[in-house]
Amino acid sequence: MQIWMRYDVIVVGGGMAGMTAAMYARRAGKRTLVLEAQAYGGQILPAGEVENYPGVPGATGAGLSQALEEQLDRLGAERKHARVTGVQTEAGGFLVRTDGANDFHAARVILAVGVRRRRLEIPGEERLTGRGVSWCATCDGNFFRGRQVAVAGGGNTAVQEALHLSVICERVWLIHRRDTLRADAWLTERMRQAGNIVFVPGVIIREVLGDAAVEGLLLAPANSAAHKSGNPPTDFTTACESGNPSTDSPLREFGNPFADSGRAARFPAPASAPARQPETGRIPHAAVGGKRTSAEPEAHTTPANSGSPSPAGAPAIAAEASGPLAVTAPTVLRVSALFEAVGMLPQNQPFADLVPLDKNGYFLVGEDCRTPVPGLFVAGDCRAKAVRQLVSAAADGAAAAMAATED
Repeated sequence: MQIWMRYDVIVVGGGMAGMTAAMYARRAGKRTLVLEAQAYGGQILPAGEVENYPGVPGATGAGLSQALEEQLDRLGAERKHARVTGVQTEAGGFLVRTDGANDFHAARVILAVGVRRRRLEIPGEERLTGRGVSWCATCDGNFFRGRQVAVAGGGNTAVQEALHLSVICERVWLIHRRDTLRADAWLTERMRQAGNIVFVPGVIIREVLGDAAVEGLLLAPANSAAHKSGNPPTDFTTACESGNPSTDSPLREFGNPFADSGRAARFPAPASAPARQPETGRIPHAAVGGKRTSAEPEAHTTPANSGSPSPAGAPAIAAEASGPLAVTAPTVLRVSALFEAVGMLPQNQPFADLVPLDKNGYFLVGEDCRTPVPGLFVAGDCRAKAVRQLVSAAADGAAAAMAATED
């Protein structure tokens, strides 16, 4: 492993906290290197609109990130793409190890490694990642224009993803395991105003269904034995296709989903409920939700032996309602994509031998961003704290860099 030149400050992570720390370190005249394993910008990168950062109303996440990168370049900070695998103390500072061809020396190190998106860890998720399962509506939402999609989660990120998708998709189903959303009030109000976002509370996603691509989700009530039972799943629109839903139908208060002539003109419903074809066990695409009709190629189909617990006949799901939707039994929701927004996981384990972690894996470090190791600092969402916002990440970066350059 080649050891490269020595730096005054190495910042591990190129998100808001990391780039702010590098900016402050460079302005203090320190030779500064930023190491980022993926794309610069971190969690803010896919945001379609940033409304909670002072002075930049209407900025996009990508635009804000690009502006920070350009600012670092003008200041003379160095940026490299490398995954840091560990930090070791040595005489005069630290050895920063990477998975690339080079390691680096530094007198001071700032860990701004951020967090990564949590996964549901359910059947079908990994297999259909990139085929309808996504963690970025801004990145992948346009692939599902005019179709029905689902978002999993109940916080600000989940509602923001749903709002972005509501502009380009026919209908967005926001699925949350709790009965109420945790998102800010202004976001939930915007969700209500969108008109095509349906909240599905108290529900877990048990499986992602589909063969070559996402065709639907198997849902079950949360905090009950229903999702563990072997009862066959019902379908949201089995009773509604006739326009006479039964009292047991989850859509009983919403009526015929195709009754709105304006919507029907934009998103035509199939002429009849498309049944699974007996010779192949496949479901015509019109049953999956979206704009295609049964006459089009069956690009997203489920073989009979795939194990996907889909009912024999399932028309497209398009409830004309924006209020909460009750799920009282295992149920198949037909969508073309699932966007997950169910929380974050810290990336701190490679540094646990140097900095103590709390029970959730976050660095146990105070507001001064100092660790028990002299010369080692942490900043941003990887730190145990009550507030994780853009402004707090930037504040952490500034605090850590000022401490690093003053020591």
